Amino acid sequence: MEKLAYTPREACEALRIGRTKLYQLFASGDIKAVALGGKTLIPRAALEAFLASLPLISMQRMPDGDAINSHVKIGGE
Repeated sequence: MEKLAYTPREACEALRIGRTKLYQLFASGDIKAVALGGKTLIPRAALEAFLASLPLISMQRMPDGDAINSHVKIGGE
């Protein structure tokens, strides 16, 4: 069974970010967390929604396949 919620430590590992960044994302409202007794839990859906909200990165490639440049593609830009 897949996890329905993650501890802050598990969420950091899943997102490959540090604890400070995670708490900044909580404070900004970019990631929603819930309280269960004295525990903080981050629903899997909150992590998935956060990742889906991030801009896509588009890579420009050389004819030989090497990446030479990247830029963030936001929406239809």
